[in-house]
Amino acid sequence: MRRPFSTPLTRRVFVAIALCTPALLSGCGFVGDLLEPKVSHEKLEEALTDWLADNDIEANEVHCPDNQALTKGNRFECTCEVHGNELPVSVEVTDAATGTVEWKPKYMALTRAGVEAKVSKRPRFADHQIEIDCHDPVWISIPDSDWTCDLRDIDEDRSYVATLHFVDGDGNYEIKIVDN
Repeated sequence: MRRPFSTPLTRRVFVAIALCTPALLSGCGFVGDLLEPKVSHEKLEEALTDWLADNDIEANEVHCPDNQALTKGNRFECTCEVHGNELPVSVEVTDAATGTVEWKPKYMALTRAGVEAKVSKRPRFADHQIEIDCHDPVWISIPDSDWTCDLRDIDEDRSYVATLHFVDGDGNYEIKIVDN
């Protein structure tokens, strides 16, 4: 098993809070909530989108629940859709006074370029010219999932299929390469 490259595990960010006031009742569920600060789900979604982009991952959609109390220790989950796969992200309020939250993805996300680089360095392809096509731009390490790449050894004019089998959500995988 190998531990692949991955996106940073945790990101701390300051998010603006939405404070429900008597003048602005939309989004406030109860009168008792009028003065309870809330995490700005819009700012958090924007921060998650930027974080993914900083790691060369384009999110199709990011959704965080609204009306989350800005209370230290409050935990909730956001969902990032990345190329048809869901990447759940655990979020925790770590400092209510400053509006700071930290997050950690449930699974690791791997980019196609990184996977292709790892596959091309396998001993069986040492000193060979290899063409690799890992079809998906981003791979999510969903436990017990398989992802494939097509390989062509130009020097030997042979084709292969590489299958990465994720054994856990931490990005640990087993790789199998077979003739195509």
